[in-house]
Amino acid sequence: MDEMIAWQEVWLGVVALAWRNPEFKNQLMRNPRKAIAEHFAYNLPPFLELSLVDGSKNPEYGWRVHGEDGWVLPVTHLEMVLPGPPSEVKDQAVALADYSAAGRTYPFTTF
Repeated sequence: MDEMIAWQEVWLGVVALAWRNPEFKNQLMRNPRKAIAEHFAYNLPPFLELSLVDGSKNPEYGWRVHGEDGWVLPVTHLEMVLPGPPSEVKDQAVALADYSAAGRTYPFTTF
């Protein structure tokens, strides 16, 4: 849970900085991992690829569009890999424990 709270704080800072700093926004759109690490000292896990969509490019989305009170945004997509099982059934419990310990069960785990 701590990782999720940390990410939420970092992401709000990223959004705020991108709104006021076009140079940062350009860097963020080109390489989000690097921009976030450099400006917020937050390292995404190596197995997580973050891609961004510039919501300001689509007039259908934004703050108080179409008379709405609040945000109108598209759905956020999360893609995770469903790993294949070990060849031996007896290895499944150990393989699951190792998979979890490697941080692959929770996409926002950072180290």
